[in-house]
Amino acid sequence: MKAASADITALTRAERVDVLSPQQVSQQRALAGVSGELQVLLPIDGLVDLDALRARLDKDIAKADKEIKGLAGRLANPNFADKAPPEVVAECRANLAEAEAQAQLARQRLADLV
Repeated sequence: MKAASADITALTRAERVDVLSPQQVSQQRALAGVSGELQVLLPIDGLVDLDALRARLDKDIAKADKEIKGLAGRLANPNFADKAPPEVVAECRANLAEAEAQAQLARQRLADLV
């Protein structure tokens, strides 16, 4: 992996790339991303207010959950599903899928805060 540091630095335009052991990683606060067997950590100490980031993600999750509940309730209502035009029902389903994706993404981002 150390051999790829120069390539990673060039591709990401990072100032530097450090290859760390799992023990060293556990001692840092970072945002994590995984691609195959490669785990990328972006140290955020001093760069990001973690409490504010967590609060924002919690707020995003709550907003998405509220939207999910409303849309799911509308779709579960037989009066809506049977009487609304098909394009309106399809749009509601698309909005529900989008809200679910947003909630999942926010939950994953929250979990990725190491």
